Amino acid sequence: MFSYAGIPPLAGFCSKFYLFFAALGCGAYFLAPVGVVTSVIGRWAAGRLPRVSKFGGPKAVLRAPDT
Repeated sequence: MFSYAGIPPLAGFCSKFYLFFAALGCGAYFLAPVGVVTSVIGRWAAGRLPRVSKFGGPKAVLRAPDT
């Protein structure tokens, strides 16, 4: 998961760095920022998965009935 996120010492960072650098090198100036944004969204979704599976989703709020 850390490699997927693009943490610098791992292979995922190297591949993303070379991919975005190549996109900028060939003139795809719109593609590189779109790739960075989608990487951030993907990292958020992948980071949320273990948190939800360990701690559970949102809890329902139980309230006493109004009398």
